[in-house]
Parts: sequence; structure tokens; C-alpha cells
Amino acid sequence: MKYELQVQNSSFALDISTIEYKRFSQAMDMGIVEGKSFIFKIFNIARKSFLEVIHHKIEAFKNAYKLVKKIVKIIIGKEKNPIPEIFQEFKESSKKEKMSKVIKLLLLIGVVLLSGGGLDFEGGIPDLDLNLGIQYHRNLVSHTIIGGLLTEFIFRFALNTAKEFKFLTDKKAIKSILEKIENNKDIFINGMWLGLFIHLFQDASVFQKRLKPYVWIKGHSMNFHRMLFLSNALLSAVFALGRSKGKEGVELV
Repeated sequence: MKYELQVQNSSFALDISTIEYKRFSQAMDMGIVEGKSFIFKIFNIARKSFLEVIHHKIEAFKNAYKLVKKIVKIIIGKEKNPIPEIFQEFKESSKKEKMSKVIKLLLLIGVVLLSGGGLDFEGGIPDLDLNLGIQYHRNLVSHTIIGGLLTEFIFRFALNTAKEFKFLTDKKAIKSILEKIENNKDIFINGMWLGLFIHLFQDASVFQKRLKPYVWIKGHSMNFHRMLFLSNALLSAVFALGRSKGKEGVELV
């Protein structure tokens, strides 16, 4: 009798262990699935952000072409100068519309100064390389469009991640701020590119004989380095004309 009871207890303990093992296995499987799902989400967010960057650049080249055509037509007299009409439209707009446009302009100027390096355009995104040491200053990542492309991708990736994972936007205030950033993201992105344009153009030292050249590029003339700065400055100016997909420029106030 005692032996049978021990066998039954052992059998019962074995059943409990089996159930616990199954539960543990299921929990592990769910964790792996959730882990894979998380990685898949991050991959999709990165892919989406990358494609958004590409789309913005395609639109930038289209808009640059349209702008050049428009300027040529104005010069040869086929079109009127639109600036007086823009000022007239601003004067006739409502108080709320004026306030919104002024805020957007101030926001754009703020982003330009922040990314370009302040009023003297010394610092900003390009000169972050100084944090690594003077030997890295003016390298081919920080002082070319590569730095701008990386910055734009990180900005878009962070914004898309916040939209994808709802727990990051569960608070009403944070959600409202993110919506305004999303709806006006081209102000941030184009302002960043405009700031880079001014900074890189200034680094080219067009009106000076000498300039501080790029690091890691040896055996080339000052004019070579100057043209490298200017070409990246020009591309940054073009990229400042880009436009993202979707609704842009909603009211900020």
C-alpha cells in the first residue's frame, strides 16, 4: 500500500512537472515569436524610413528643376515675379493663418540655425565630429551629404517608431506634439538641409585663397577640396526643396 502511494505521488509529481514544462515551453515559444515580431517591426520601420528619404530626394530634384525653370521664365519676362503676390496673400490672410505662417517661419529659422551651427554657422551637425577629436574634423561623413542623410534617416526612424509602438504615445500631450511634428516634418528636414548648405558653403571659403581641407584626403589641391565642399553644399540646397508623402504643413496653432 505504501509502495503504491509512493508510485502514485511520483506519477502525480511527474504530471505536474510535465505540465509546467509545457507551459514553460509555450512561454518560450511566445517569447521567441514576440522577439521575431519585434525585430520584424524594427526592420519594417527602418525600411519605411529609408524609402521616405529616397522619395524626399526624388521630389527635391523635381522641385529644383521646376524652380530653375521658373526663375529663367521670370528673368526673360515670361512670368511675373511671385514675391509681391506672396506678400499680398499674407496681408489678406486671417490672423490665425498669419500666426501659423509666422510660427512656421520661426521654426524653420530655428532648425536652420540649430543644424548649421548658430548665427556664425560654426558648429551644428557637421562639427559634431569635433567630439571625436580634431583629427576627425571635416571628414567625409560629417561634412558631406552623408551626414545629412544619416540625420534625416534617424529623425524619420525615431518618428516612425513612436507611431508604431503606441506605448510611446499613450499620453495625450506627447501624442499631440508628435502629430504636429509629423504634419510639419518637412520644416524640420528641409531646415536641416538648409542649415547644412550654409555651413558647407561657408567651409568652402570661396572668397579666400586657403581653407581647411578634408581629413584623410591627401595629395589634392585646395581647389579640389573647395569643389568638394561646394558640390555637397549645392546638393544640400537641392535637398532643402524636398517634400514628403502625405499631408504637409497643417496649422501649428
